[in-house]
Parts: sequence; structure tokens; C-alpha cells
Amino acid sequence: MAFACNWCSYPAADAAGINKMQYPPNARIIRVMCAGRIHPAFVLRALELGADGVLVSGCHDADCHYLFGAKRAAEQFEKTAELVRMLGLEKERVRFEQISAAEAPMRKALPSSVPERFVDLNLDAFERGYERGLAALGKLPAGGEAAARKKAAPRKAAVKKAAKKKTAKKKAAPKKKATTRRKRATKK
Repeated sequence: MAFACNWCSYPAADAAGINKMQYPPNARIIRVMCAGRIHPAFVLRALELGADGVLVSGCHDADCHYLFGAKRAAEQFEKTAELVRMLGLEKERVRFEQISAAEAPMRKALPSSVPERFVDLNLDAFERGYERGLAALGKLPAGGEAAARKKAAPRKAAVKKAAKKKTAKKKAAPKKKATTRRKRATKK
């Protein structure tokens, strides 16, 4: 998964697509107005929901449309990297890159650069990291890791249930017939 700045990184991804550069089919790019807006919770949530890795990409310091956004993005990412380390996850799962709109050829390699060894480890690895973080803080529930896993099981089931419900709603929703203003006016 990649969070891409609207002004530099996303146009680079767009240019890569126009130049017919291939992405892995599971790569998802989310456009944000500024990479400085990406809170560490967004990255951790993406990992929790199953992303193999997360890329935060923004403008170069001199090219930032918001003047301070690139600097803030770097600061936010430092916080994110520290949280990932505290949770016991691999540091290679998260990455920060400053990418200009003119760097489309370089952009191609970034979403596919998550090491293969992380595929299919996601939720279990996140939960183990969460347990390690709680143990380090001395807040592991009574009963140790087994109790923490048991406590996390309803959350895991709820996430899966919500995902199923969401896909079922999309399939069941009837499509409305598009009407123009003129047709609606003549109906009255």
C-alpha cells in the first residue's frame, strides 16, 4: 500500500501508468493532499488490516506545495518507524520516499519492493508485535500472550465480519437509473 502526495508522488505514479510500467496487482495507491498529513495510526492500521508493507511518498523539501509538508512528513514517519520498532515488526515493512513528479521510472520499483518474506504474515505478525509492545510496557494482560491472543480474537473476527458485510452490501445494492435535470423537470 502506498500513500502518495497529490502534487508530486501521485503524478509520478500516474506517469508510470501512462508509460505502461507494470505494478503488482495487489499494490494500492491512496492519494492524499500532503504526505505530512499521514498520521502514524494510518500506517499501523494499514498493516493491521493486511498490507504487506506501507510506503509513504511525498515531495522533495524544495518542491513542497505547502512549504512545510515534506518536513512534517519526515517527522511523522520517524514517529511511525519508532512505533513499528516498539511493536516488534520488521522495519522494512514501512518506508518513506521523496519522489518528484518527473521520477516515474524510479516510482515503478517502489510498490513492489516489499520483501516476499512478509507476504501472508500480516495480521498474525501485527498481533505478535502488539503483544511484544504490551509486554515491553508491562501491560500484558494476566495470563501472558495466550490471554492477549484470546482478547484479540473477537477483534479479528469483527474485522472479518465487517469486511464480509461490506462486500455483501456492494453486491446487493440496486443500481439507480441516471436521470438528467430536464427529465426530472418534465416528470413534475
